[in-house]
Amino acid sequence: MDVKSLYTVIPNDGRLQALAYFRDQRTVKKSSTHTLVHLAELVLFLNAFSFDDQHIRQIGGVAMGSKMEPNYVCLFVGYIEE
Repeated sequence: MDVKSLYTVIPNDGRLQALAYFRDQRTVKKSSTHTLVHLAELVLFLNAFSFDDQHIRQIGGVAMGSKMEPNYVCLFVGYIEE
């Protein structure tokens, strides 16, 4: 797997699959996997930013600088390795 520009090229459904997979592996399931994946969907699909006085909704990948992005990448790569 080529990991060049990994932050912006991981498909959102792949991120959510990896998140759900690892959330199901946990021993303490205080919040349901469904709830956590739904919250992650909100972060992925309601991502917006402004550039040059324009408001833009990003529909693919996650914006650089997102606090969740490093976690998504680690989960996704771990999911691919398994």
